[in-house]
Amino acid sequence: MNDLASLLSQLGLADDPEGVRRFIHHHAPLGPRMRIEEAPFWTQAQADVLSACWLEDADWCDAFDQLNLALSLGPEDSA
Repeated sequence: MNDLASLLSQLGLADDPEGVRRFIHHHAPLGPRMRIEEAPFWTQAQADVLSACWLEDADWCDAFDQLNLALSLGPEDSA
C-alpha cells in the first residue's frame, strides 16, 4: 500500500512531514463540489496521475482518499 507521502512524491512534491503539512495548509480546503483532480493548483500531468490513481490503481486508493480528505477538511481539521 502507498501512503500520502508516497503519493505526493509520485506527484513530484515534497513528501517529508513538513512538506505535506505546508501543501495541505496552502491548498485546503477545496470547494465542496470540487473533485481533487480538478483543483486548479495541479499541473495537467499531476491531475492525470491523480485520475489514474482513482480510476485504475487500487494500490493508490488509500493515499488518494487521505489526500482528498486532508484537502477537503483543511489543515486544522486534518491534523
